[in-house]
Parts: sequence; C-alpha cells; structure tokens
Amino acid sequence: MRGGIRSLGRRGTAVLIGYTDDDLKIHPIDLILSEARVVSSVAASRHDLETAIALAGAGKLSVAIDTAYPLEEVETAVTRLRKREVAGRNVLVP
Repeated sequence: MRGGIRSLGRRGTAVLIGYTDDDLKIHPIDLILSEARVVSSVAASRHDLETAIALAGAGKLSVAIDTAYPLEEVETAVTRLRKREVAGRNVLVP
C-alpha cells in the first residue's frame, strides 16, 4: 500500500476500501510534501455495489487509459509509473 500512496501525483488521493491486515507504514513527509490524501471506507453497501455494477453494465463508467503495453514492455510501464508520468492507467496486454 505504501508504494501505491507514494505513486500518487501532487495532491492525489488514495482511496482504501475494504478490509486488510496489511500495515500502512508511511512517513508523514511523503504525504506533506505531495499534499496527498488518504481516505478510507469499511466497504460499500449492497446498494452501492448494485449501482456500480449497473453503471458499468450500461457503459457509464470509464477509466482513462494512458498507454497499453505488450507484456514485453512491462519495465517501461513500471518505470513510467515510478516517475509519475502516467495520467490514468497503464494497461498490460498479453
């Protein structure tokens, strides 16, 4: 989880939903300098999940895809993530 939070862009938000037994260890300076936020919720309600599934099924949800990479270029994809050069999602295509 720490890596996910550290990969946020300036003023980014990490949303943690659900349960985990993983520890979240992050130095406050990582949040302060990037002005990042961490928000959480125990879980979505049944109604929330039903709504999300209905929206996805109707094609009303979208995800910004920055780049689709063949598996052979996974190192390039990870490098761009680490450099915070990705706007949206990187996708690996088999």
